[in-house]
Amino acid sequence: MARYEDFYPISQEAQDRERLRVLFDEIRFIETHRRDMFEPARVGYMADRLLNLKKKARQIARREYWPRALECDADGGTVLERLPGCTTEAEAVEFFERHVYREYVPSQYDCTGQIFTNSFKVFNRGGEWYAYHSVCRDV
Repeated sequence: MARYEDFYPISQEAQDRERLRVLFDEIRFIETHRRDMFEPARVGYMADRLLNLKKKARQIARREYWPRALECDADGGTVLERLPGCTTEAEAVEFFERHVYREYVPSQYDCTGQIFTNSFKVFNRGGEWYAYHSVCRDV
């Protein structure tokens, strides 16, 4: 099954997942060993450090990532794209076509692996414009 990263290279979401993993490892270490390993004068410092690490982890975990993969398989998928700064449907379509649309470039070789837009649908939700973006991979 294809993953989100297959369509969008090393995303901010993937980087943040790695940061969260490292933060949780450090939090778990401090929680299990702070009374045993640290002298009494440093236990208070480690408690403050623990609070700061937990705050940072919450901030990272609450971030929103765009675009969002809704459904992916080996040959393509559907992605929800946010279209910022658009007020009308025509502006949203123009923005999508200029910034998000992936053109298929024919090649003399088979199975190039390139990703291209199959179709898209622009819609308004809560005053913001979004698009369902169907992408395919040439396999």
